[in-house]
Amino acid sequence: MKSFKPLAVIALTIALAACAKPVAVTGVEEPSDTISNDVNTQATTAAPVSFDYATTVSITSTDTQSGVLTTFGGGTIKSWKPTGGYAVIGQSTTQASKATGTRVLSKKLNRKANRISEAGGIGAWSGGIGAWSGGIGAWSGGTTSSVSSTSPNVNSFNQIRLAQAEAYAPNAGNGIKVALIDTGIDLAHPAFSGHLAPSSDWMDYVDGDTNPQEGFVSGATNAGFGHGTAVAGIIQQIAPNSIIMPIRVLDNEGYGDTINIVTAIDWAVARGAKVINLSLGSSSEDKAVTSAVKQAFTNGVIVVASSGNTGDQNVTYPAANGTLTSSQGTGLLGVGSVSTINLDVKSSFSTYGRNLEMLAPGEAIFTTYPNNQIVKATGTSFAAPMATAGFALALGQNTALSTTNLAAAMNSTNDLVDSLNSSYVGTLGSGRLNLELFIKKALGLI
Repeated sequence: MKSFKPLAVIALTIALAACAKPVAVTGVEEPSDTISNDVNTQATTAAPVSFDYATTVSITSTDTQSGVLTTFGGGTIKSWKPTGGYAVIGQSTTQASKATGTRVLSKKLNRKANRISEAGGIGAWSGGIGAWSGGIGAWSGGTTSSVSSTSPNVNSFNQIRLAQAEAYAPNAGNGIKVALIDTGIDLAHPAFSGHLAPSSDWMDYVDGDTNPQEGFVSGATNAGFGHGTAVAGIIQQIAPNSIIMPIRVLDNEGYGDTINIVTAIDWAVARGAKVINLSLGSSSEDKAVTSAVKQAFTNGVIVVASSGNTGDQNVTYPAANGTLTSSQGTGLLGVGSVSTINLDVKSSFSTYGRNLEMLAPGEAIFTTYPNNQIVKATGTSFAAPMATAGFALALGQNTALSTTNLAAAMNSTNDLVDSLNSSYVGTLGSGRLNLELFIKKALGLI
């Protein structure tokens, strides 16, 4: 991602690399994993608590939380998954120093571990490209009008054959919960009226409450402000009858703790999300996030992540774990960006590599912004939700495919773009998203 600019190529990409405001919430009762009940969907809130480390350890069904804490130096259990074989512990530096042995899967810094990659923030977004004042026509009614001649995204949506897909997916993702794990959302934006999950599904791990409103801090750069709202707007244009579940894990500067990503994934699964969008990434792998993604996939939830915006071959995590050769890797799809103007040419900023799975348009996408605004957004963060919304379309038609096969179906129906990207052959995954072929494949029509 780059920065947001009115009436220009606007860019915002997320790469979890450092976090300025660590925000673990010890007072939130996370979904538990037990033999009798795999999740606990009740939540309480308390002031955010910051941990120095996220320590992931292997556990079995005979382990107890108190026993594990005693064995590994203490701390707070943030994710307990005997069926997945792991637990995530929030620890201080002193506690983490005592976590040793072969059962320690990873021990990573939690604070300043996650952040957005771009700068600019509100100074670059200010004013967007105009007030909402009636919208851009993509949210009206119960079906998409996103590829009409009056739609500002007509070229991008024609590129992924959205209009053709709509003929096979008239339910437009009806009732499918899509978890938006991001900077939050503008809860009052008219684009989302009637399209948000019940407030009992909302969470804010930054402020330690249940109000995931985008946060703006006077005097700060606010580099991340508006990002989640922009991602959500793309999902709503493609699958307008889907239900957005907003979960805030990144602050106004785009920083967030690893533990909050993990607990947010757990929360989304527990509350019935069918697809999770992670328009974020980290330069290094953390087993805590990897394990949470795997567990989500085991529970029938598809995870989509952006590949990053460094323009090199260092695909960010968790997207880097999704590969075509290992049954979707850890159960997710990593998405890079292609241009709409230079049709299907890899975006210069889009991170690529042999572990990238696919591509979607991610340049100059018109979408929502806080305070009833509209902006253009550029970055892999805005390519990922196109795939996310595609899954919502298929699930809204009651596809008979399993989660694994549905993810594979998307990869098998993408359009190859190697001929337009001769310097990147073998590093752009299965090609650019083709929603028409994907929906037909998901419904057994091809």
